Amino acid sequence: MGVGDTLALHNGAAAWWGEGDEKIFVDGETFPSHFGTGSEDYYGYSFGDLGTFWEAPFHAEPRWEGNRKPGFVTVTRTRSLDAIPFTQSLQFDLEVWHWAATKMTYAAATYWYARPGARGNRAPQPEEAARPIDELRNRLPGVLEGEELRIRKKTGGVTEFQHEGRWSGGQQLWWRDANRGRRLQACGSVQGSGALKPALRLMERAREVAPASGVRRFIAAFTRSPERGAMRESRRRAPGP
Repeated sequence: MGVGDTLALHNGAAAWWGEGDEKIFVDGETFPSHFGTGSEDYYGYSFGDLGTFWEAPFHAEPRWEGNRKPGFVTVTRTRSLDAIPFTQSLQFDLEVWHWAATKMTYAAATYWYARPGARGNRAPQPEEAARPIDELRNRLPGVLEGEELRIRKKTGGVTEFQHEGRWSGGQQLWWRDANRGRRLQACGSVQGSGALKPALRLMERAREVAPASGVRRFIAAFTRSPERGAMRESRRRAPGP
C-alpha cells in the first residue's frame, strides 16, 4: 500500500521548478493508473508558489526558500485517504520540468506498507538519507551575484530577474523601463568584510580582490545588448558594520 512521499530539492535558478507530471504505475502496467497535471498540483500548491511555509492535513511545504529563486524546497504528501493498493510492484515517476536551463538536485522518499515477508527493490541507505542535498549552481566561484543584492533605493523603473544558462548562476538582475537620470542602488556584503557594502548599478557579478594593503578592487561584469540603455556604475563604503 503506497501511503505517501517527500521530495527535497535545490533549485538553481530564479524560475519555477514544479511543472513535471507525476506518473504512478501499479503492478507492472504499461500505462500509469495515475497521470497527474504537474508537481505543483500533486503537492497541493494549486497554482505555483505561495511564497511561505504552509501545511494541511495531507500535504505541506516545510521548506520553501527555493521557489522561483535559487534555494532549497521540501514538499510532502500523505495519502491517508487515497492510499494506492498493489500486489506486486509500485512505480512512482516524477517528470523533471523546469522553466529555466539550470542545475537541480533531487532527493525523494516514498512510504509504503506491506504484509510480512514483502521485500522492496531498494536496500536501506542510511548514509544517503543522512547526506545533505548538494547545492549545484552554474555560478562562478568567489563572486557576488547581482541578483543576490538587496535593492536599497530605486527612483524609477522595474527590477526583476532574467534567467538563462549562459549567465553565472543562470540568471541576472534586470533593471528596465527607467527614464534618463533614474537611479538604482543595490547593496551586498563583501566576503571577509561585513562593513563594506558596495552600491552597484545593475551588476551581474562583482569580485573582490583584497590585497594586504586594504585597498579593494572590484571587477564588475554587465550584460551588453543593442537595445539596452547607457548607464554609469559607482560604488561606496556604507557607514557602520
